[in-house]
Amino acid sequence: MYTPSEPDPLHQLLLQNMTPDGIPTLPKDNATLLKAVLHSNSPLLRTAAAKLVSTAENGSPSEQQVAGMIYLLGLGLEPNPEKAAQWFLKAARRGNANAQCRLAECYDYGIGLSQDHPLAAYWYTKAATQGDPLAQYQLGLLYIRGAGVPEDPCQAIRWFRKAAMQGEPASQLTLGIFYTEGIVVKRNPAQGTRWLRKAAMQGIADAQYYLAICYETGEGVRPNPAKARHWLQLAAAQQHPEATERLSHYPAT
Repeated sequence: MYTPSEPDPLHQLLLQNMTPDGIPTLPKDNATLLKAVLHSNSPLLRTAAAKLVSTAENGSPSEQQVAGMIYLLGLGLEPNPEKAAQWFLKAARRGNANAQCRLAECYDYGIGLSQDHPLAAYWYTKAATQGDPLAQYQLGLLYIRGAGVPEDPCQAIRWFRKAAMQGEPASQLTLGIFYTEGIVVKRNPAQGTRWLRKAAMQGIADAQYYLAICYETGEGVRPNPAKARHWLQLAAAQQHPEATERLSHYPAT
């Protein structure tokens, strides 16, 4: 949590983005917004959030999408999943891929809307075909589960691969496990460890743990106890229970 002695990135961002009449303005870029609000309690946040929501009705799709995030996460205003879904729907209908993905998640998990997997699949597909990597990953999950779409492992792998190629870490982890274990696809440990490494390097604890096992056993890579320990230590530092337990059996250095 932010304390007064620490720089608050959102507070600084709001100060830098004042309108001529002194109203702080939230960034319209979703990635910038989420990075800035992390652990923030800027006193300007409520004012900025209220201002954006009040103007979003006639604003751009990205502004409407950010209004949805404000209500979804409670950024300066009380969380309201129903209002969040309404804003995502407005932006999604205007072609905003991120809003389409968020709206699909609302239908997928019943957030502010009744759970509806066919509608989740519809909006994930809209976003995925625009290249949204999270939507591509989530759509792949629907095809694995057969939820809202026919069960189709080949389609699932297709979407996982598209997302993974864009750096989406959950897709990289999924492909890593699938190829290493021979789930859905032909077993290919070397390809599996390549995907696991990509996810592990992004800090995904499960990927770090599974990659460590590969280095222990020589699955897809040459056995390397030092690298196995390295990846176990990184996973354990994130409180990964299996990594912590496995690391306890390593000799002290």
